[in-house]
Amino acid sequence: MNTIAARLLSTAALAVAAFLPAYAAEEAAAAVTPVASGGKTAFGLIIEAGWPMWLIIVMSVVAFAVAIQMFITLKRDAIIPMGLADDLHNAFAEGVTDEAVENALAMTQNDPAMTAQVVASALDKKDFGYDAMVASAETTATAEANRWTAKVGWITLFASTGTMMGLFGTVYGMIGAFITMANKPAGVDAADLAGTIGGALLTTAGGLIIAIPMLVCAFVLRGKLNQFILDSTVITNEILDYFRK
Repeated sequence: MNTIAARLLSTAALAVAAFLPAYAAEEAAAAVTPVASGGKTAFGLIIEAGWPMWLIIVMSVVAFAVAIQMFITLKRDAIIPMGLADDLHNAFAEGVTDEAVENALAMTQNDPAMTAQVVASALDKKDFGYDAMVASAETTATAEANRWTAKVGWITLFASTGTMMGLFGTVYGMIGAFITMANKPAGVDAADLAGTIGGALLTTAGGLIIAIPMLVCAFVLRGKLNQFILDSTVITNEILDYFRK
């Protein structure tokens, strides 16, 4: 987990480093070609939005990095190793012997994939009977499923947090706009007020830019994961059937 966090932080740092030259270029262009009085640039609105917008930008980089990593790591082989089911069926084809169990354990014990770990935990309880094997398999399967579900849960968390951060940024900006109006009872420059409100609304758009893709990613990944877990359960039950009396 620390390695993943370090990678995400480095990705965010690179994104910020790439963003700053663009901001400098925008400012340089504005210096050469003056903007009309009261005009606002995209970066100007971000500045008007304040620190909530910068936090949303960093969150977006981290969220998309996590989503991409999940699409890369959540493969069928990570849950059900290719050829494992056939190898296990071949091992027990001639009956449940000590040699067959040892061969099956050799195939599964050192494999980090979910199916391998579930089958290995069941085989470890062979001497205690079929019911003990089933109970051990169910416990391990639940733990492995929770581990993978928690990873997908991060994407759902980013979707919810992005929406809330966008709303918070809008409320924060509107409070600033009303404070500005309260401090200038004689009248407020409409251009400045519009910039403040525009920056506040920009945070809502930023939050939705995070939330909508993350919800789609979470839905797709959760569907894939549920199917893989179901297939893993079927394979595990097929192997346990060899030990049913």
